[in-house]
Amino acid sequence: MKKRGRPPGPDIAKLKRIFLVLKSVRTWIWVSQIARIAKMKESTTRYYINKYFLPFIEEMKPFDEPIRKYVKLRLVRLKNPDMKFKEIIDFHKMRANLE
Repeated sequence: MKKRGRPPGPDIAKLKRIFLVLKSVRTWIWVSQIARIAKMKESTTRYYINKYFLPFIEEMKPFDEPIRKYVKLRLVRLKNPDMKFKEIIDFHKMRANLE
C-alpha cells in the first residue's frame, strides 16, 4: 500500500518563500516578520531557518539572556545578499539533507 501525503524532506516551496523574503529585505528582519510576509506559521519558519538557513544567515539576539529565556525573538539577515537559491539547495544536497 502506498503512503499518502507529502514526501519526506523539506518543502522546497517553503524554502524558496523564506529565501525570497530574506533576499528582498537585505537588512535585519524579525523571524516573525519573515513568517508573516511568507504567509507561513512562525514555528515552521523558525524550524526551516534553524535547519536549512543557519550556515547562510547572520543572527542577532537583541535582548539579555533572562528575557530570551521567555521571549524567542531574533533578527536575521543573509550573510551574502547576492546569493542564489540554487547555492542553498546544492549545499544541502552535498550534505545529503535533501533528496
